[in-house]
Amino acid sequence: MANYQYMMSAEDVAKELNCSKSHAYKLIKSMNKELDRAYLKGLLEGLSLDETKPETKIIAKLIDVIDD
Repeated sequence: MANYQYMMSAEDVAKELNCSKSHAYKLIKSMNKELDRAYLKGLLEGLSLDETKPETKIIAKLIDVIDD
């Protein structure tokens, strides 16, 4: 059975992309933010909230702001 590593360290990313370790950390941070935004969007959609209510509009707008 193959042993797969699902997580990469900054050092692994730097070696794989042939970049500095500090740049690898920036890339990882950016990808983690993207995962957080996608999670929040999916969560909002999955809750099936009434889109006409002000609180739902506020939550959606906050996620859009985070997405920018």
